[in-house]
Amino acid sequence: MLFNKQNQEVHDTDNVFIDADAYSGSQEINFRDLVLRHYERVLILTKGEFCPGYWTKTNLVVGGSISNEPNETYHEDTRKAFINCVNGLHDSLIAYFDSKMKEASQNHEKEVEKFQESFEKGNEPTELEENEQKDPVWKMLRLKRKLFQELSCFLYRIKYLKGKVAEASIH
Repeated sequence: MLFNKQNQEVHDTDNVFIDADAYSGSQEINFRDLVLRHYERVLILTKGEFCPGYWTKTNLVVGGSISNEPNETYHEDTRKAFINCVNGLHDSLIAYFDSKMKEASQNHEKEVEKFQESFEKGNEPTELEENEQKDPVWKMLRLKRKLFQELSCFLYRIKYLKGKVAEASIH
């Protein structure tokens, strides 16, 4: 049985809303779990093909007939989603970086700044691949993939991916 805030029985399970402030899930979530979920999200994004965002139009079928109103759906730019996800993982772990990861992070920031400055000035660096010259997001994706590799090595070094031992090493 489900109940709403006023402890009244609710029968329609499709329209049950839970107050986020009052919600206390069945299991405790700690920082390590959040980081691992974020890491998992990055891995899920790498499972598919990286492609720019795009719109598709389909006709809706309503009651057996095709509607004149097309249904427009946006498909996420998976490159930008990956870039944002890696940035979030980086930012959440930055306080725990060891000296190797701090150096890798600083080098990454310098590469990003150098690329952004040259792109803003209209200078296209010669090391850009063909698709990167048309769309700078491809170059940023390549830089963020290198950062993700560094973050993965960092998590391996501190044994973050090995259960309870990792929890003690990060705190």
